Amino acid sequence: MAGGLVGLLDDVAALAKLAAASIDDVGAAASRASMKAAGVVIDDTAVTPTYVQGLAAKRELPIIKRIATGSIRNKLLFILPAALVLSEFAPTFVEIILILGGSFLCYEGGHKIVHAIKHDDHDHDVPAAAKGPDAEEATVSGAIRTDFILSAEIMVISLKEVIDEGFVARGIILVVVAVFITVIVYGLVALIVKMDDIGLSMVERDSASAQKIGRGLVTGMPKVLTWLSIIGTAAMLWVGGHILFVGADELGWHWPYSLVHDAEHAVQDIANIGGVLSWLTNTAISAAIGLVWGVILIALAAMRRSEVGSSRSGPGRTTGEPKMADMAGTHSPTVVDVNGMSMYYEERGEGPPVVLMHGGMGSSLRMRPAAEILSSRYRVITPDSRAHGRSNNPSGELSYAVMADDIAALIEALDLDRPFVGGWSDGGQVALEIGMRYPDLSRGLIVAGAYYALPGQLVDTIWGMGFEGQGVLNTEVFEGSLDVYGGGDYLKALHPQGPGYHQTLAMQVTHLWLNDHDYQLDDLAKITAPTLVLLGDRDEPIPVEQAFHMYNHISAAELAVVPATGHDLPYTKTELFTRILLAFFDQHVDTVADQS
Repeated sequence: MAGGLVGLLDDVAALAKLAAASIDDVGAAASRASMKAAGVVIDDTAVTPTYVQGLAAKRELPIIKRIATGSIRNKLLFILPAALVLSEFAPTFVEIILILGGSFLCYEGGHKIVHAIKHDDHDHDVPAAAKGPDAEEATVSGAIRTDFILSAEIMVISLKEVIDEGFVARGIILVVVAVFITVIVYGLVALIVKMDDIGLSMVERDSASAQKIGRGLVTGMPKVLTWLSIIGTAAMLWVGGHILFVGADELGWHWPYSLVHDAEHAVQDIANIGGVLSWLTNTAISAAIGLVWGVILIALAAMRRSEVGSSRSGPGRTTGEPKMADMAGTHSPTVVDVNGMSMYYEERGEGPPVVLMHGGMGSSLRMRPAAEILSSRYRVITPDSRAHGRSNNPSGELSYAVMADDIAALIEALDLDRPFVGGWSDGGQVALEIGMRYPDLSRGLIVAGAYYALPGQLVDTIWGMGFEGQGVLNTEVFEGSLDVYGGGDYLKALHPQGPGYHQTLAMQVTHLWLNDHDYQLDDLAKITAPTLVLLGDRDEPIPVEQAFHMYNHISAAELAVVPATGHDLPYTKTELFTRILLAFFDQHVDTVADQS
Protein backbone atom coordinates (compact mmCIF):
# COMPACT_ATOMS: atom_id res chain seq x y z
CA MET A 1 0.00 0.00 0.00
CA ALA A 2 2.82 2.33 0.96
CA GLY A 3 4.64 1.42 -2.24
CA GLY A 4 1.55 2.21 -4.27
CA LEU A 5 1.25 5.59 -2.56
CA VAL A 6 4.91 6.36 -3.27
CA GLY A 7 4.40 5.36 -6.90
CA LEU A 8 1.33 7.58 -7.13
CA LEU A 9 3.29 10.48 -5.66
CA ASP A 10 6.07 9.85 -8.17
CA ASP A 11 3.52 9.93 -10.97
CA VAL A 12 2.05 13.19 -9.63
CA ALA A 13 5.54 14.67 -9.37
CA ALA A 14 6.33 13.61 -12.93
CA LEU A 15 3.09 15.11 -14.18
CA ALA A 16 3.84 18.31 -12.26
CA LYS A 17 7.31 18.51 -13.83
CA LEU A 18 5.79 17.89 -17.25
CA ALA A 19 3.17 20.57 -16.65
CA ALA A 20 5.82 22.97 -15.39
CA ALA A 21 7.96 22.27 -18.44
CA SER A 22 4.95 22.78 -20.68
CA ILE A 23 4.17 26.06 -18.95
CA ASP A 24 7.80 27.09 -19.36
CA ASP A 25 7.62 26.17 -23.04
CA VAL A 26 4.40 28.13 -23.48
CA GLY A 27 5.87 31.08 -21.59
CA ALA A 28 9.06 31.04 -23.62
CA ALA A 29 7.18 30.73 -26.90
CA ALA A 30 4.75 33.47 -25.90
CA SER A 31 7.65 35.71 -24.90
CA ARG A 32 9.42 35.05 -28.21
CA ALA A 33 6.26 35.72 -30.18
CA SER A 34 5.53 38.90 -28.21
CA MET A 35 9.03 40.24 -28.88
CA LYS A 36 8.59 39.75 -32.63
CA ALA A 37 5.41 41.84 -32.46
CA ALA A 38 7.21 44.63 -30.56
CA GLY A 39 7.08 47.13 -33.42
CA VAL A 40 3.29 47.00 -33.64
CA VAL A 41 2.92 46.98 -29.85
CA ILE A 42 5.03 50.12 -29.38
CA ASP A 43 3.19 51.95 -32.14
CA ASP A 44 -0.16 50.85 -30.69
CA THR A 45 0.89 52.23 -27.29
CA ALA A 46 1.88 55.56 -28.84
CA VAL A 47 -1.24 55.91 -31.02
CA THR A 48 -4.01 54.87 -28.60
CA PRO A 49 -3.77 57.88 -26.19
CA THR A 50 -4.74 60.19 -29.08
CA TYR A 51 -8.23 58.68 -29.09
CA VAL A 52 -9.13 60.30 -25.77
CA GLN A 53 -7.76 63.76 -26.60
CA GLY A 54 -10.45 66.39 -26.27
CA LEU A 55 -12.79 64.22 -24.16
CA ALA A 56 -13.66 64.81 -20.50
CA ALA A 57 -10.89 63.65 -18.17
CA LYS A 58 -13.27 61.58 -16.02
CA ARG A 59 -14.25 59.54 -19.09
CA GLU A 60 -10.70 58.72 -20.22
CA LEU A 61 -10.24 55.50 -18.22
CA PRO A 62 -13.75 54.11 -18.95
CA ILE A 63 -13.16 54.73 -22.67
CA ILE A 64 -9.75 53.04 -22.55
CA LYS A 65 -11.36 50.08 -20.76
CA ARG A 66 -13.97 49.78 -23.53
CA ILE A 67 -11.29 49.93 -26.23
CA ALA A 68 -9.22 47.30 -24.39
CA THR A 69 -12.27 45.03 -24.15
CA GLY A 70 -12.86 45.47 -27.87
CA SER A 71 -9.20 44.66 -28.52
CA ILE A 72 -9.43 41.38 -26.59
CA ARG A 73 -12.61 40.53 -28.49
CA ASN A 74 -10.87 41.27 -31.80
CA LYS A 75 -7.97 38.98 -30.95
CA LEU A 76 -9.75 36.04 -29.32
CA LEU A 77 -13.11 35.84 -31.12
CA PHE A 78 -12.22 36.87 -34.66
CA ILE A 79 -8.50 36.86 -35.44
CA LEU A 80 -7.32 33.85 -33.39
CA PRO A 81 -9.78 31.25 -34.79
CA ALA A 82 -9.12 32.38 -38.38
CA ALA A 83 -5.35 32.31 -37.84
CA LEU A 84 -5.42 28.82 -36.30
CA VAL A 85 -7.56 27.39 -39.11
CA LEU A 86 -5.27 28.87 -41.76
CA SER A 87 -2.13 27.64 -40.00
CA GLU A 88 -3.57 24.13 -39.80
CA PHE A 89 -5.04 23.73 -43.27
CA ALA A 90 -3.35 26.38 -45.45
CA PRO A 91 0.00 27.35 -43.86
CA THR A 92 1.23 28.93 -47.11
CA PHE A 93 -1.50 31.54 -46.77
CA VAL A 94 -0.08 32.50 -43.37
CA GLU A 95 3.17 33.45 -45.10
CA ILE A 96 1.31 35.47 -47.73
CA ILE A 97 -0.80 37.21 -45.09
CA LEU A 98 2.35 37.88 -43.11
CA ILE A 99 4.01 39.51 -46.14
CA LEU A 100 0.91 41.65 -46.69
CA GLY A 101 1.00 42.58 -43.02
CA GLY A 102 4.70 43.40 -43.27
CA SER A 103 3.91 45.63 -46.23
CA PHE A 104 1.29 47.39 -44.13
CA LEU A 105 3.89 48.00 -41.40
CA CYS A 106 6.32 49.41 -43.98
CA TYR A 107 3.59 51.65 -45.39
CA GLU A 108 2.62 52.96 -41.95
CA GLY A 109 6.22 53.51 -40.89
CA GLY A 110 7.09 55.25 -44.15
CA HIS A 111 3.92 57.32 -43.94
CA LYS A 112 4.92 58.63 -40.51
CA ILE A 113 8.40 59.58 -41.72
CA VAL A 114 7.12 61.29 -44.87
CA HIS A 115 4.64 63.37 -42.92
CA ALA A 116 7.22 64.21 -40.26
CA ILE A 117 9.51 65.54 -42.99
CA LYS A 118 6.67 67.48 -44.61
CA HIS A 119 5.36 68.71 -41.21
CA ASP A 120 1.96 67.76 -42.56
CA ASP A 121 -0.91 67.26 -40.13
CA HIS A 122 -3.83 67.17 -42.53
CA ASP A 123 -3.87 63.50 -43.42
CA HIS A 124 -4.04 62.22 -39.87
CA ASP A 125 -7.22 60.45 -38.91
CA VAL A 126 -8.78 62.92 -36.52
CA PRO A 127 -12.33 61.92 -35.66
CA ALA A 128 -14.82 64.76 -35.62
CA ALA A 129 -15.50 65.93 -32.08
CA ALA A 130 -19.01 65.27 -30.91
CA LYS A 131 -20.96 65.93 -27.78
CA GLY A 132 -21.68 63.53 -24.94
CA PRO A 133 -22.28 59.82 -25.64
CA ASP A 134 -21.91 60.36 -29.39
CA ALA A 135 -18.28 61.37 -28.87
CA GLU A 136 -17.56 58.23 -26.85
CA GLU A 137 -19.25 55.92 -29.34
CA ALA A 138 -17.40 57.49 -32.27
CA THR A 139 -14.11 57.32 -30.39
CA VAL A 140 -14.51 53.73 -29.18
CA SER A 141 -15.76 52.32 -32.49
CA GLY A 142 -13.01 54.09 -34.45
CA ALA A 143 -10.32 52.91 -32.05
CA ILE A 144 -11.55 49.30 -32.13
CA ARG A 145 -11.57 49.32 -35.94
CA THR A 146 -7.96 50.54 -35.98
CA ASP A 147 -7.06 48.04 -33.26
CA PHE A 148 -8.39 45.20 -35.43
CA ILE A 149 -5.66 45.88 -38.02
CA LEU A 150 -2.92 46.20 -35.41
CA SER A 151 -4.18 43.13 -33.51
CA ALA A 152 -4.22 41.09 -36.72
CA GLU A 153 -0.59 42.07 -37.29
CA ILE A 154 0.35 41.12 -33.74
CA MET A 155 -1.40 37.74 -33.90
CA VAL A 156 -0.08 36.77 -37.36
CA ILE A 157 3.48 37.76 -36.46
CA SER A 158 3.16 35.76 -33.24
CA LEU A 159 1.63 32.80 -35.10
CA LYS A 160 4.59 32.67 -37.47
CA GLU A 161 6.93 32.24 -34.51
CA VAL A 162 5.04 29.25 -33.09
CA ILE A 163 3.65 27.65 -36.26
CA ASP A 164 5.71 24.49 -35.66
CA GLU A 165 4.00 23.88 -32.30
CA GLY A 166 1.04 21.53 -32.00
CA PHE A 167 -2.43 22.89 -32.73
CA VAL A 168 -3.50 23.05 -29.06
CA ALA A 169 -0.17 24.49 -27.89
CA ARG A 170 -0.34 27.02 -30.70
CA GLY A 171 -3.78 28.13 -29.55
CA ILE A 172 -2.76 28.40 -25.89
CA ILE A 173 0.36 30.40 -26.75
CA LEU A 174 -1.60 32.83 -28.90
CA VAL A 175 -4.21 33.31 -26.16
CA VAL A 176 -1.39 34.12 -23.72
CA VAL A 177 0.14 36.55 -26.23
CA ALA A 178 -3.22 38.23 -26.89
CA VAL A 179 -4.02 38.75 -23.20
CA PHE A 180 -0.45 39.72 -22.23
CA ILE A 181 -0.01 42.30 -24.99
CA THR A 182 -3.47 43.81 -24.49
CA VAL A 183 -2.92 44.20 -20.74
CA ILE A 184 0.53 45.73 -21.28
CA VAL A 185 -0.56 48.13 -24.04
CA TYR A 186 -3.72 49.43 -22.41
CA GLY A 187 -2.19 49.48 -18.94
CA LEU A 188 0.56 51.75 -20.27
CA VAL A 189 -1.99 53.82 -22.18
CA ALA A 190 -4.04 54.35 -19.01
CA LEU A 191 -0.89 55.40 -17.15
CA ILE A 192 0.14 57.79 -19.92
CA VAL A 193 -3.21 59.57 -20.26
CA LYS A 194 -3.55 60.07 -16.50
CA MET A 195 0.07 61.09 -15.94
CA ASP A 196 -0.69 64.74 -16.69
CA ASP A 197 -3.49 64.70 -14.08
CA ILE A 198 -1.08 63.21 -11.54
CA GLY A 199 1.46 65.88 -12.46
CA LEU A 200 -1.06 68.70 -12.16
CA SER A 201 -2.18 67.48 -8.74
CA MET A 202 1.46 67.51 -7.62
CA VAL A 203 1.96 71.03 -9.01
CA GLU A 204 -0.84 72.22 -6.72
CA ARG A 205 0.90 70.92 -3.58
CA ASP A 206 2.86 73.19 -1.25
CA SER A 207 6.03 71.11 -1.49
CA ALA A 208 8.58 72.60 -3.90
CA SER A 209 9.91 69.13 -4.74
CA ALA A 210 6.40 67.84 -5.49
CA GLN A 211 5.76 70.84 -7.72
CA LYS A 212 9.03 70.21 -9.56
CA ILE A 213 8.17 66.55 -10.10
CA GLY A 214 4.66 67.49 -11.20
CA ARG A 215 5.94 69.97 -13.77
CA GLY A 216 8.37 67.33 -14.98
CA LEU A 217 5.56 64.81 -15.43
CA VAL A 218 3.34 67.21 -17.37
CA THR A 219 6.13 68.46 -19.62
CA GLY A 220 7.78 65.05 -19.86
CA MET A 221 4.85 62.88 -20.93
CA PRO A 222 4.42 64.56 -24.34
CA LYS A 223 8.11 63.88 -24.93
CA VAL A 224 7.63 60.26 -23.85
CA LEU A 225 4.80 59.93 -26.37
CA THR A 226 6.95 61.50 -29.05
CA TRP A 227 9.81 59.10 -28.38
CA LEU A 228 7.41 56.16 -28.22
CA SER A 229 6.14 57.17 -31.64
CA ILE A 230 9.70 57.45 -33.01
CA ILE A 231 10.72 54.08 -31.56
CA GLY A 232 7.47 52.53 -32.78
CA THR A 233 8.06 53.86 -36.29
CA ALA A 234 11.61 52.48 -36.37
CA ALA A 235 10.39 49.14 -35.02
CA MET A 236 7.61 48.95 -37.62
CA LEU A 237 10.11 49.46 -40.44
CA TRP A 238 12.53 46.95 -38.91
CA VAL A 239 9.90 44.25 -38.32
CA GLY A 240 8.17 44.95 -41.64
CA GLY A 241 11.41 44.78 -43.63
CA HIS A 242 12.49 41.61 -41.83
CA ILE A 243 9.14 39.96 -42.57
CA LEU A 244 9.51 40.83 -46.26
CA PHE A 245 12.92 39.31 -46.93
CA VAL A 246 12.28 36.24 -44.74
CA GLY A 247 8.89 35.72 -46.40
CA ALA A 248 10.42 36.13 -49.84
CA ASP A 249 12.96 33.44 -48.96
CA GLU A 250 10.19 31.11 -47.76
CA LEU A 251 8.37 31.58 -51.07
CA GLY A 252 11.48 30.82 -53.14
CA TRP A 253 12.93 34.28 -53.80
CA HIS A 254 16.25 33.85 -51.99
CA TRP A 255 18.55 36.74 -52.95
CA PRO A 256 17.22 39.39 -50.46
CA TYR A 257 17.73 36.99 -47.55
CA SER A 258 21.18 36.00 -48.87
CA LEU A 259 22.15 39.67 -49.12
CA VAL A 260 21.29 40.29 -45.48
CA HIS A 261 22.91 37.03 -44.37
CA ASP A 262 26.16 37.87 -46.20
CA ALA A 263 26.25 41.34 -44.63
CA GLU A 264 25.77 39.81 -41.17
CA HIS A 265 28.48 37.22 -41.82
CA ALA A 266 30.94 39.96 -42.87
CA VAL A 267 30.89 41.56 -39.40
CA GLN A 268 30.08 38.73 -37.01
CA ASP A 269 33.71 37.60 -36.57
CA ILE A 270 34.92 41.00 -35.30
CA ALA A 271 36.30 40.45 -31.81
CA ASN A 272 34.08 41.35 -28.84
CA ILE A 273 31.47 43.25 -30.84
CA GLY A 274 30.78 40.89 -33.72
CA GLY A 275 27.47 39.69 -32.30
CA VAL A 276 26.23 43.22 -31.67
CA LEU A 277 27.34 44.38 -35.12
CA SER A 278 25.65 41.39 -36.72
CA TRP A 279 22.34 42.26 -35.04
CA LEU A 280 22.69 45.96 -35.88
CA THR A 281 23.46 45.11 -39.50
CA ASN A 282 20.38 42.91 -39.78
CA THR A 283 18.24 45.56 -38.10
CA ALA A 284 19.55 48.43 -40.25
CA ILE A 285 19.12 46.55 -43.54
CA SER A 286 15.65 45.36 -42.49
CA ALA A 287 14.61 48.93 -41.64
CA ALA A 288 16.08 50.24 -44.92
CA ILE A 289 14.18 47.60 -46.90
CA GLY A 290 11.05 48.48 -44.95
CA LEU A 291 11.46 52.20 -45.63
CA VAL A 292 12.11 51.77 -49.36
CA TRP A 293 9.12 49.45 -49.76
CA GLY A 294 6.97 51.76 -47.64
CA VAL A 295 7.83 54.79 -49.80
CA ILE A 296 7.04 52.78 -52.95
CA LEU A 297 3.64 51.83 -51.52
CA ILE A 298 2.97 55.45 -50.52
CA ALA A 299 3.76 56.59 -54.07
CA LEU A 300 1.49 53.91 -55.55
CA ALA A 301 -1.33 54.87 -53.16
CA ALA A 302 -0.91 58.55 -54.06
CA MET A 303 -1.06 57.72 -57.77
CA ARG A 304 -4.19 55.67 -57.20
CA ARG A 305 -5.87 58.48 -55.24
CA SER A 306 -4.93 60.92 -57.99
CA GLU A 307 -6.48 58.67 -60.66
CA VAL A 308 -9.67 58.24 -58.64
CA GLY A 309 -9.84 61.97 -57.95
CA SER A 310 -9.39 62.80 -61.63
CA SER A 311 -12.09 60.36 -62.69
CA ARG A 312 -14.51 61.86 -60.15
CA SER A 313 -13.65 65.44 -61.02
CA GLY A 314 -14.93 65.48 -64.56
CA PRO A 315 -14.39 68.35 -66.98
CA GLY A 316 -14.04 71.78 -65.45
CA ARG A 317 -13.68 70.51 -61.88
CA THR A 318 -10.63 70.47 -59.64
CA THR A 319 -9.58 68.32 -56.74
CA GLY A 320 -7.31 68.73 -53.74
CA GLU A 321 -7.12 70.98 -50.70
CA PRO A 322 -8.95 74.32 -50.88
CA LYS A 323 -6.69 77.33 -51.22
CA MET A 324 -7.06 80.54 -49.24
CA ALA A 325 -8.57 82.25 -52.27
CA ASP A 326 -11.09 79.42 -52.68
CA MET A 327 -12.60 80.26 -49.29
CA ALA A 328 -13.61 83.78 -50.34
CA GLY A 329 -17.19 82.75 -51.08
CA THR A 330 -17.77 80.79 -47.87
CA HIS A 331 -18.02 83.75 -45.50
CA SER A 332 -19.67 87.13 -45.17
CA PRO A 333 -17.14 90.01 -44.83
CA THR A 334 -18.41 93.15 -43.09
CA VAL A 335 -17.07 96.39 -41.59
CA VAL A 336 -18.67 97.84 -38.45
CA ASP A 337 -17.83 100.98 -36.47
CA VAL A 338 -16.95 100.09 -32.87
CA ASN A 339 -15.06 101.91 -30.12
CA GLY A 340 -13.90 104.75 -32.38
CA MET A 341 -12.59 102.53 -35.20
CA SER A 342 -13.78 100.61 -38.25
CA MET A 343 -13.45 96.87 -37.62
CA TYR A 344 -13.45 94.34 -40.44
CA TYR A 345 -14.77 90.89 -39.62
CA GLU A 346 -15.82 87.72 -41.41
CA GLU A 347 -18.77 85.56 -40.42
CA ARG A 348 -19.56 81.98 -41.33
CA GLY A 349 -21.80 79.19 -40.06
CA GLU A 350 -24.86 79.02 -37.83
CA GLY A 351 -25.34 78.08 -34.19
CA PRO A 352 -23.99 79.38 -30.89
CA PRO A 353 -21.61 82.30 -31.54
CA VAL A 354 -17.81 82.13 -31.38
CA VAL A 355 -15.45 85.11 -31.68
CA LEU A 356 -12.03 83.83 -32.77
CA MET A 357 -9.07 86.24 -32.81
CA HIS A 358 -5.77 86.02 -34.68
CA GLY A 359 -2.27 86.72 -33.36
CA GLY A 360 -0.09 89.80 -33.60
CA MET A 361 0.94 91.00 -37.08
CA GLY A 362 -1.72 88.65 -38.50
CA SER A 363 -5.31 89.03 -39.66
CA SER A 364 -8.54 87.06 -39.91
CA LEU A 365 -7.10 85.51 -43.08
CA ARG A 366 -4.85 83.30 -40.93
CA MET A 367 -7.82 81.97 -38.95
CA ARG A 368 -9.90 81.05 -42.01
CA PRO A 369 -8.97 77.33 -42.12
CA ALA A 370 -9.88 76.89 -38.43
CA ALA A 371 -13.03 78.98 -38.80
CA GLU A 372 -14.17 76.87 -41.77
CA ILE A 373 -14.04 73.72 -39.63
CA LEU A 374 -15.66 75.29 -36.57
CA SER A 375 -18.46 76.79 -38.67
CA SER A 376 -19.87 73.33 -39.34
CA ARG A 377 -21.58 73.61 -35.94
CA TYR A 378 -21.05 77.18 -34.73
CA ARG A 379 -21.51 80.75 -35.93
CA VAL A 380 -17.90 81.92 -36.16
CA ILE A 381 -16.89 85.60 -36.24
CA THR A 382 -13.23 86.29 -37.05
CA PRO A 383 -12.35 90.00 -36.73
CA ASP A 384 -9.26 91.85 -37.86
CA SER A 385 -7.83 93.34 -34.67
CA ARG A 386 -7.30 97.08 -34.37
CA ALA A 387 -4.66 98.26 -36.89
CA HIS A 388 -4.45 94.75 -38.38
CA GLY A 389 -5.74 93.51 -41.72
CA ARG A 390 -8.57 95.71 -42.96
CA SER A 391 -9.30 97.32 -39.59
CA ASN A 392 -8.00 100.83 -38.97
CA ASN A 393 -6.59 102.52 -35.88
CA PRO A 394 -7.36 106.24 -35.91
CA SER A 395 -5.80 106.83 -32.49
CA GLY A 396 -2.51 105.14 -33.41
CA GLU A 397 -2.46 103.52 -29.95
CA LEU A 398 -2.42 99.80 -29.36
CA SER A 399 -2.90 97.87 -26.12
CA TYR A 400 -4.60 94.67 -25.03
CA ALA A 401 -7.01 96.68 -22.88
CA VAL A 402 -8.16 98.78 -25.86
CA MET A 403 -8.38 95.66 -28.05
CA ALA A 404 -10.55 93.99 -25.38
CA ASP A 405 -12.85 97.03 -25.44
CA ASP A 406 -13.01 96.68 -29.24
CA ILE A 407 -14.18 93.07 -29.01
CA ALA A 408 -16.70 93.90 -26.28
CA ALA A 409 -18.11 96.64 -28.53
CA LEU A 410 -18.21 94.23 -31.50
CA ILE A 411 -20.16 91.69 -29.44
CA GLU A 412 -22.63 94.40 -28.47
CA ALA A 413 -22.93 95.70 -32.04
CA LEU A 414 -23.67 92.21 -33.38
CA ASP A 415 -26.01 91.47 -30.45
CA LEU A 416 -24.21 88.21 -29.70
CA ASP A 417 -25.62 86.25 -26.78
CA ARG A 418 -22.60 85.47 -24.59
CA PRO A 419 -20.35 84.04 -27.30
CA PHE A 420 -17.28 81.91 -26.79
CA VAL A 421 -14.37 84.35 -27.03
CA GLY A 422 -10.79 83.36 -27.66
CA GLY A 423 -7.76 83.42 -29.81
CA TRP A 424 -4.15 82.47 -30.32
CA SER A 425 -1.09 84.46 -29.18
CA ASP A 426 -2.20 88.12 -29.07
CA GLY A 427 -5.76 86.89 -29.57
CA GLY A 428 -5.32 84.81 -26.41
CA GLN A 429 -3.96 87.85 -24.58
CA VAL A 430 -7.08 89.81 -25.53
CA ALA A 431 -9.27 86.92 -24.34
CA LEU A 432 -7.42 86.97 -21.01
CA GLU A 433 -8.09 90.71 -20.70
CA ILE A 434 -11.77 90.21 -21.55
CA GLY A 435 -12.08 87.51 -18.90
CA MET A 436 -10.74 89.87 -16.23
CA ARG A 437 -12.56 93.05 -17.26
CA TYR A 438 -15.78 91.61 -18.70
CA PRO A 439 -16.41 88.48 -16.59
CA ASP A 440 -20.04 88.05 -17.74
CA LEU A 441 -19.47 88.75 -21.43
CA SER A 442 -18.75 85.21 -22.61
CA ARG A 443 -19.82 81.67 -21.86
CA GLY A 444 -16.25 80.42 -22.31
CA LEU A 445 -12.74 81.68 -23.07
CA ILE A 446 -9.92 80.28 -25.21
CA VAL A 447 -6.56 81.50 -23.90
CA ALA A 448 -4.19 79.86 -26.37
CA GLY A 449 -0.48 80.51 -26.87
CA ALA A 450 -0.69 83.31 -24.30
CA TYR A 451 0.92 84.31 -20.99
CA TYR A 452 0.05 86.25 -17.83
CA ALA A 453 3.58 87.58 -17.14
CA LEU A 454 5.90 88.65 -19.96
CA PRO A 455 8.48 85.82 -20.31
CA GLY A 456 12.13 86.72 -20.75
CA GLN A 457 12.53 84.40 -23.74
CA LEU A 458 9.62 86.14 -25.47
CA VAL A 459 11.37 89.48 -25.02
CA ASP A 460 14.52 87.97 -26.54
CA THR A 461 12.49 86.66 -29.49
CA ILE A 462 10.84 90.04 -30.03
CA TRP A 463 14.18 91.86 -29.94
CA GLY A 464 15.62 89.34 -32.37
CA MET A 465 12.90 90.32 -34.85
CA GLY A 466 13.84 94.01 -34.77
CA PHE A 467 11.43 95.25 -32.06
CA GLU A 468 13.97 97.11 -29.92
CA GLY A 469 11.71 99.18 -27.68
CA GLN A 470 8.40 101.00 -27.61
CA GLY A 471 8.28 102.98 -30.82
CA VAL A 472 11.71 101.64 -31.87
CA LEU A 473 11.85 99.32 -34.89
CA ASN A 474 15.07 98.15 -36.53
CA THR A 475 13.63 97.96 -40.05
CA GLU A 476 16.62 96.10 -41.48
CA VAL A 477 16.38 93.30 -38.90
CA PHE A 478 12.58 93.32 -39.15
CA GLU A 479 12.57 92.92 -42.94
CA GLY A 480 15.07 90.07 -42.57
CA SER A 481 12.78 88.21 -40.16
CA LEU A 482 9.58 88.25 -42.23
CA ASP A 483 9.76 84.48 -42.81
CA VAL A 484 8.35 84.18 -39.27
CA TYR A 485 5.09 85.54 -40.69
CA GLY A 486 5.15 83.42 -43.84
CA GLY A 487 7.27 85.77 -45.93
CA GLY A 488 7.08 89.42 -46.85
CA ASP A 489 4.56 88.99 -49.67
CA TYR A 490 2.24 86.97 -47.43
CA LEU A 491 2.51 89.53 -44.61
CA LYS A 492 1.73 92.35 -47.03
CA ALA A 493 -1.29 90.39 -48.29
CA LEU A 494 -2.60 90.20 -44.72
CA HIS A 495 -2.55 94.00 -44.50
CA PRO A 496 -3.71 95.51 -47.83
CA GLN A 497 -3.64 99.17 -46.72
CA GLY A 498 -0.74 99.93 -49.04
CA PRO A 499 3.03 99.56 -49.55
CA GLY A 500 5.03 99.77 -46.36
CA TYR A 501 2.02 99.44 -44.04
CA HIS A 502 3.47 96.31 -42.46
CA GLN A 503 6.25 98.53 -41.04
CA THR A 504 3.69 101.04 -39.75
CA LEU A 505 1.86 98.20 -38.03
CA ALA A 506 5.10 96.81 -36.61
CA MET A 507 5.89 100.20 -35.09
CA GLN A 508 2.50 100.21 -33.32
CA VAL A 509 2.99 96.61 -32.22
CA THR A 510 6.20 97.61 -30.38
CA HIS A 511 3.94 99.39 -27.87
CA LEU A 512 1.76 96.29 -27.59
CA TRP A 513 4.49 93.70 -27.11
CA LEU A 514 7.02 95.65 -25.06
CA ASN A 515 4.58 97.31 -22.68
CA ASP A 516 4.59 96.39 -19.00
CA HIS A 517 1.26 94.56 -18.85
CA ASP A 518 2.07 91.74 -16.42
CA TYR A 519 -0.82 90.48 -14.31
CA GLN A 520 -0.66 89.32 -10.73
CA LEU A 521 -1.84 85.81 -10.01
CA ASP A 522 -4.72 87.31 -8.01
CA ASP A 523 -5.87 89.04 -11.21
CA LEU A 524 -6.46 85.62 -12.76
CA ALA A 525 -8.98 84.86 -10.01
CA LYS A 526 -11.23 87.56 -11.51
CA ILE A 527 -11.90 85.24 -14.44
CA THR A 528 -15.05 83.25 -13.71
CA ALA A 529 -15.98 81.94 -17.16
CA PRO A 530 -14.92 78.41 -18.16
CA THR A 531 -11.46 78.89 -19.65
CA LEU A 532 -9.41 76.61 -21.88
CA VAL A 533 -5.69 77.25 -21.45
CA LEU A 534 -3.98 75.82 -24.53
CA LEU A 535 -0.26 75.70 -25.32
CA GLY A 536 2.23 73.69 -27.33
CA ASP A 537 4.88 71.98 -25.21
CA ARG A 538 7.60 73.33 -27.52
CA ASP A 539 6.36 76.91 -27.62
CA GLU A 540 9.76 78.62 -27.46
CA PRO A 541 8.59 82.17 -26.63
CA ILE A 542 6.22 81.03 -23.86
CA PRO A 543 7.28 78.47 -21.22
CA VAL A 544 4.72 75.84 -20.31
CA GLU A 545 4.88 76.95 -16.65
CA GLN A 546 2.83 80.00 -17.68
CA ALA A 547 0.00 77.67 -18.68
CA PHE A 548 0.29 75.79 -15.36
CA HIS A 549 -0.02 79.00 -13.34
CA MET A 550 -3.06 80.19 -15.30
CA TYR A 551 -4.67 76.76 -14.96
CA ASN A 552 -4.07 76.77 -11.20
CA HIS A 553 -5.39 80.30 -10.55
CA ILE A 554 -8.39 80.52 -12.89
CA SER A 555 -11.23 78.85 -11.02
CA ALA A 556 -12.94 77.18 -13.99
CA ALA A 557 -9.84 76.51 -16.07
CA GLU A 558 -9.07 73.48 -18.21
CA LEU A 559 -5.59 72.76 -19.54
CA ALA A 560 -4.43 71.25 -22.83
CA VAL A 561 -0.70 70.92 -23.52
CA VAL A 562 -0.15 69.68 -27.08
CA PRO A 563 2.95 67.50 -27.60
CA ALA A 564 5.64 68.20 -30.19
CA THR A 565 4.09 71.58 -31.02
CA GLY A 566 5.49 75.11 -31.10
CA HIS A 567 3.86 78.54 -31.25
CA ASP A 568 2.02 77.91 -34.53
CA LEU A 569 -0.51 75.24 -33.51
CA PRO A 570 -3.60 76.75 -35.25
CA TYR A 571 -1.77 76.92 -38.56
CA THR A 572 0.32 73.73 -38.63
CA LYS A 573 -2.12 71.43 -36.79
CA THR A 574 -5.42 73.04 -37.66
CA GLU A 575 -7.51 69.87 -37.37
CA LEU A 576 -6.17 69.04 -33.91
CA PHE A 577 -6.58 72.68 -32.81
CA THR A 578 -10.22 72.77 -33.91
CA ARG A 579 -10.94 69.35 -32.44
CA ILE A 580 -9.80 70.58 -29.03
CA LEU A 581 -11.87 73.75 -29.38
CA LEU A 582 -14.99 71.88 -30.50
CA ALA A 583 -14.75 69.55 -27.51
CA PHE A 584 -14.51 72.57 -25.19
CA PHE A 585 -17.39 74.37 -26.93
CA ASP A 586 -19.60 71.27 -26.84
CA GLN A 587 -18.93 70.80 -23.15
CA HIS A 588 -19.90 74.37 -22.22
CA VAL A 589 -22.40 75.35 -24.92
CA ASP A 590 -25.28 75.06 -22.43
CA THR A 591 -23.59 77.29 -19.83
CA VAL A 592 -25.96 80.20 -20.50
CA ALA A 593 -29.06 78.02 -20.11
CA ASP A 594 -27.68 76.43 -16.96
CA GLN A 595 -27.02 79.80 -15.33
CA SER A 596 -30.28 81.47 -16.39
